[in-house]
Amino acid sequence: NAAFLPALPSGITNGFVLDGPISGASATNRITIRPATGKAVRITGDVFNTVLLNNASYVTIDGIGLTGATRLMIECPSTDVGNSAVGLVGDCDNNIIQNITARGLFDASRVIELDAVTESSTPDSNIIRNNNIPSGYYGITIFGGATALAKGNRITGNTVGAATDSIGEIGIYCAGVAGNSVDNNIVRRLRDAGINTFIVGIYYEVRHLNSKVWNNVVYDM
Repeated sequence: NAAFLPALPSGITNGFVLDGPISGASATNRITIRPATGKAVRITGDVFNTVLLNNASYVTIDGIGLTGATRLMIECPSTDVGNSAVGLVGDCDNNIIQNITARGLFDASRVIELDAVTESSTPDSNIIRNNNIPSGYYGITIFGGATALAKGNRITGNTVGAATDSIGEIGIYCAGVAGNSVDNNIVRRLRDAGINTFIVGIYYEVRHLNSKVWNNVVYDM
């Protein structure tokens, strides 16, 4: 349903798109996207969202490992501000994004983004864990609606930023959320991309209820 897709710059499209709702998907019948055993897979393209879940629930994107023979990198080299490597848009619930390397441009990308887009559909109960995000403008973002909050999402065990690469403004950003958890993440090497006047490791803004933030490390800013 195109009504739920983010507004795209002229001439820019999405890459791999999984449209929902997915018939038959449930907690015991999940869709899994993963590399074949022994394959180091790279998904890239000059598109607005390299991998997009659109109103899709019960999907697991699993790179299996951050190192070793079986792994997955998703990147978005587009220079359009607001693009993402992995986007969960609209009514995307109970999804898991784990064990992948995801990257974008220092002055453009919200690398892994959950976005309500409309007031009637919010991304709820998703898990973003054990991912490596060496570069991007924002590392991980969750946006609820102006009145409808994105509920019960967890960001845990991720590494945002790298020794030889940078995040251009915010490591982890949450707005319009309820019951949200951010724990056991490492955010490092934030450098001002020159678009705004501040850099922040973990940033909660407007309408955040019953959120928990603990045991994170932020350094090298």
